[in-house]
Amino acid sequence: HMRQDSVRFKTGDTVAAGDVLGMVGLSGMTEFPHLHFSVEHNGRKVDPLRVTTDDTHATCGINGSNLFATAIAYDPLPKITLFGTSTSVPDQHDPQHDTAIAADAPAMIIWLQAYTVAAGTQFTFSLKDPEGVEQLGQTVTLPKNKMRLLQYAGIKRKTPSWPAGQYSAAISVKTAAGEHLQRSWSIRVQQGSAD
Repeated sequence: HMRQDSVRFKTGDTVAAGDVLGMVGLSGMTEFPHLHFSVEHNGRKVDPLRVTTDDTHATCGINGSNLFATAIAYDPLPKITLFGTSTSVPDQHDPQHDTAIAADAPAMIIWLQAYTVAAGTQFTFSLKDPEGVEQLGQTVTLPKNKMRLLQYAGIKRKTPSWPAGQYSAAISVKTAAGEHLQRSWSIRVQQGSAD
């Protein structure tokens, strides 16, 4: 999944520490830029972040030495790629973000799409009306690890129309280890119908 025409070496070439091999890209049928690579150390494939002092491969969760000249810190936070608001349950493969919603919309749903989400991660969804009154405050805890996740929460319209004005939406993410991140945005409710 390298950027097209960015690969600088071919099979069998010798590389040195610090050599740029190519650029991460979005080629093929991938859904997000990412990198697949493997490392061999003393003739064996190893996890370069977890190698024991006797050159054997450490098991997951056991910290060994590190093959990188400069240690690479593990980032436990989920990678949020998209987030937004919609008037219906978002499509896993193509979630749509509405910045303006008609007053007669049947619902307001807040959603996020993320990758590498660990079990125990909490998502708190918040929606405040133009007066600053919380209309939605829901927390969801992820029961198991997910490579890819579309998580959402919402409310149905209970009155003839949503009050017009600027609404505030926010999603707060907290990992089991206590790391936080948050995304927030505004949604405009306009008078009129969606038809």
